[in-house]
Amino acid sequence: MKRNVFKNIFSILILTSFFPACGGGDFQFQSQFNAIFKNLNNNFWSEDGNWKGDMMGDATAFAPPILFQLGIENNDSALLEKARKTTEWEFKAIGLAIQSIISGGTPATADGTDALTDALFGGPGLVEGYRYTGEDKYLMLAGLGLSGGSEVLALPPTTLGVIFNSGPVAAFTETFAGKGFSSPVTAVATLMSAIVAHTDFELYRASGIEKYKVYGKDILDRVEQYYWNPDLGFYGAALPDLWDWATGTMIMSLARGYQLTGERVYLDRAVSLIETTDERMRDPDRGGYFAGDKSVSSGKSLSGNNIFIWAFLNMFEATGKSEYLERARKVIEFVLSSDMYEKGMIYHHWIRPNGEGDSFHWSDQPPGRADYYCTGCNFMSLVNIYNYNKLRESRE
Repeated sequence: MKRNVFKNIFSILILTSFFPACGGGDFQFQSQFNAIFKNLNNNFWSEDGNWKGDMMGDATAFAPPILFQLGIENNDSALLEKARKTTEWEFKAIGLAIQSIISGGTPATADGTDALTDALFGGPGLVEGYRYTGEDKYLMLAGLGLSGGSEVLALPPTTLGVIFNSGPVAAFTETFAGKGFSSPVTAVATLMSAIVAHTDFELYRASGIEKYKVYGKDILDRVEQYYWNPDLGFYGAALPDLWDWATGTMIMSLARGYQLTGERVYLDRAVSLIETTDERMRDPDRGGYFAGDKSVSSGKSLSGNNIFIWAFLNMFEATGKSEYLERARKVIEFVLSSDMYEKGMIYHHWIRPNGEGDSFHWSDQPPGRADYYCTGCNFMSLVNIYNYNKLRESRE
């Protein structure tokens, strides 16, 4: 126990000594970054790699990149050990999910959480494991998952509808049906396609294996073919289908697709989606983006705003235009404002005081800042803040 305490203290000391030197001594949002990292590291770590408080199941995706990055840059064995254990938990979660699916049960973990979400969202963490270590086990498992997922998501909507309305994904699809989406299959297909396409592109960047770039490009082309609605300006059948996760992740993927292929069609679509979200989702007064169209959603989520930050960072990388870096900074300022942040933790969402709109997001929640949080989403915020500063440094 004492050894673990000393490891944690050592990690924090390394972190606080490193970041003042990052970006020429001008690491923006440093105090909040350090507070969040310290809180997560000291209070939510679990020795099996399954981070406590990970209600969205995405710590498997977003803890590894920041832990590997800081661990390698600072030669910090404690952080590297946590990064490895988190990716090892992803291996276990995949096994648990497959075992439960075969047996027809619920893919639950020892602490009662759903292993399927950890397995589904953990692919990016495996890519980061390969990027930072070069170990073939990460490439093998990430490659298998992406190859299968890319093939499935290329299927026509009618076929995907059968898949998404049965088996382990059915509960996920039913959630959207209960939240007012006019086409739950479109919602799920667009989100999963965007996630897999972006992860395909990232595995290509990490490995140089051409087929993953081809997979990502094919998925973007199919989403455009099957789900784009030119009358509404987004992917969906009706206004309630506009939502932060799918739309923001598509911008992320389209920007990366343009960066890697040079095909202007991807950049043009990303720009048009940004125009739609600016008109329908952006809050010009308090900052950030609503979870859906402002006429039907009164809430803003941390996960959704994290995605928009990442999307703007990708747009900056793809185009070199500083306006996107500035837009990322403004959304970071929102998630670190008192609407979302307090004492080393960013909370799950914020709802307008008058509670207007909201036909499908958090209709049973009180106005203001949520009283609960997701540790995985906080790790995503750390990744965004770190990458924002690195891109600022590269520009200067």
